[in-house]
Amino acid sequence: ILQGTMAQTAATFTKTFTPTGMGTHTAGVACVDVARNTGTSTAIVSVTTSELTVDTIPPATIADLRASSSGVTSVVLQWTAPGDDGTTGTATWYDLRYGTSGAITEATYDGNTHYQTGFPKPAGSSEQATVTGLQPGTRYWFALRASDEVPAWSAVSNSPTAVPQTDVTPPAVITDLTVVAAGSNSVTLRWTAPGDDGMAGRAVWYDLRYSRRGAITDSNFDAAKHYEIAFPAPGGSIEQVTVSGLRAGTQYWFALRAADEVPLWSRESTSPFVVTLRSPTSGICVFCPLDLIDTVFGTDGLAGDILTALVFVAASGGIVLRRRLRKVG
Repeated sequence: ILQGTMAQTAATFTKTFTPTGMGTHTAGVACVDVARNTGTSTAIVSVTTSELTVDTIPPATIADLRASSSGVTSVVLQWTAPGDDGTTGTATWYDLRYGTSGAITEATYDGNTHYQTGFPKPAGSSEQATVTGLQPGTRYWFALRASDEVPAWSAVSNSPTAVPQTDVTPPAVITDLTVVAAGSNSVTLRWTAPGDDGMAGRAVWYDLRYSRRGAITDSNFDAAKHYEIAFPAPGGSIEQVTVSGLRAGTQYWFALRAADEVPLWSRESTSPFVVTLRSPTSGICVFCPLDLIDTVFGTDGLAGDILTALVFVAASGGIVLRRRLRKVG
């Protein structure tokens, strides 16, 4: 509201007001009230306005959208930032789309999947976005638009295509699966965790098997009994599990495989073996690896009041000789 006063010095007078604070997109209406102490008044209003300025120039069309690289489930896109008006200034928003049904055009743009990106940089800047969550081995097309603050949207960009890589690298083979302890009904195993790709990353699943019929190999792995264990730790971690529910005084072989998310399975591990203790009252053996020879200390129950001590001498992977050392009381 603009207000002003002027003392009447003549029958006719002129008063000028200049409004401020009106934006380039603002429409206005001028109204005049004239008041005087006595008598009647006639108001003649003349309003002069400059032409309203409306932003009709959208950002320039992005013409250099390209797929620079791809991962197993991702594609990296690069392009040059447009401006607010053509190639001048800084645009306000991006709208990135992708799909699997062919090149993306003005007609098909809205039917493709939106992917959130960062805000635009100043015109001429190098931009990059990594689209994740894609399916390996599937061909995708991409397209991009930019808008200013109105918003006035650019036309759809060129539509490059890319195929996320197919994972061809399984976890590394576990070569150090070792028996580290044994009781009458359980055996404890230890090994180094492989990765997702070789030793890099983190595998997704383990498949541990055991058998009483001999060493476990690729040809008989599936026939061996499966034992459920926890998910893998990151590559290089030391893992340990105790397999329970075994028979006393029985020889068992073990083997282990790992898989990634595809899943790609590693080959089977080494297949160590061990004989569980004969007596349910026997203690747990503790294995002390000494290069190729493992020495296993334990107990073999009670003989009267005499506790018998046993030592097991085992080649790497299993027991081959048991010898009584002495009796202690």
